[in-house]
Amino acid sequence: MILAFTVTTALGVFSRGIALERSAELVHDASRLARAVQQRVVEEAWIGDLGEALPPPRRGLALPEFPGMVYDLEAEIDPDRPGEVYVLVSVRWRRQGREVGENFRFLVTRGKPFPVRIREILEGARK
Repeated sequence: MILAFTVTTALGVFSRGIALERSAELVHDASRLARAVQQRVVEEAWIGDLGEALPPPRRGLALPEFPGMVYDLEAEIDPDRPGEVYVLVSVRWRRQGREVGENFRFLVTRGKPFPVRIREILEGARK
């Protein structure tokens, strides 16, 4: 009787540990996806220049490097500093039949990043 109880308890602890490890891997993947999205937002100058309207929210996007994960992208202006925009990335995935997710928020300064400006200068010089 005691042996059966001990074995059942040990199996329960191990299975719970495996579930926690998988959950931690998914949260880690979600943070990697948010970082990749952040790089794209900056490189593509998604939020535009100062004085331009913010882009509309984008929903249900995915990156092929992160199968099973979907993200939403939304920008909001800091009311105290109009040149700074907060970008919210909401990452979702299915876990045991229900949808779970994580939210990430980062600050982006409006304006084109340096590589984009250089590319535009070079393209203008060629014409």
